[in-house]
Amino acid sequence: LFIKEGSETHVAVDNAGNVGIGDTGPTSLLSISKNSTRTNDFENMLKITHSSSNTTVAGFGSAIYFVGERNNGANQAMGRLVFDAEVNSGTNISSGFSVQTATAGSPSEKFRITHDGNVGIGTSSPARLAEIYGTTNPALRLNNGTANVDIGIATSSGALLTGSSANDLVIARNGAYNIKIGTTGTTRMTLDASGNVLVGTNDDAAGAGNSTTGISLRGGT
Repeated sequence: LFIKEGSETHVAVDNAGNVGIGDTGPTSLLSISKNSTRTNDFENMLKITHSSSNTTVAGFGSAIYFVGERNNGANQAMGRLVFDAEVNSGTNISSGFSVQTATAGSPSEKFRITHDGNVGIGTSSPARLAEIYGTTNPALRLNNGTANVDIGIATSSGALLTGSSANDLVIARNGAYNIKIGTTGTTRMTLDASGNVLVGTNDDAAGAGNSTTGISLRGGT
């Protein structure tokens, strides 16, 4: 089935039920295609509009809703992509974007970008450029495939790192690797895997660096 204007096809529906808008050979349920003259700008390819018969307030918006089939054949919610009004006045809407994932079929917000660019994980109102919220040891993990580092807040004794206490800031280097702090591209302080603290020196031998060029604090005797 083709819908045409003159010789130009606008909509195509193939035998499998695939729909093409601007695409005469769609290979998915919906394919949208447009050839424009733009070279350094985007094109609005799909528009979703939500209006209301009542007065809208903050929280009003539009969502794409995802549903999947369980192994018993019943459908259940999987998540949503949401744009909603964080500020909704008579003159402007300022919107945020959120990702909802579902637990046992009940979607809830896990990630948000606010209208002013703050990113929240576990919080819908991040107060900084990036904020991670959690009531059980919220932490950021960096992983290069060989080793990892946790930076977080312990919520109980021994959490994230042996010897930590509740509400401690924890920087946990997992494995026998160093922690280094530097300025202008140069290491200024090292906490090595043995617990030695080296300031202005990389030599952890007894007495090394105890001069005007650096200080080494060593564990043990």
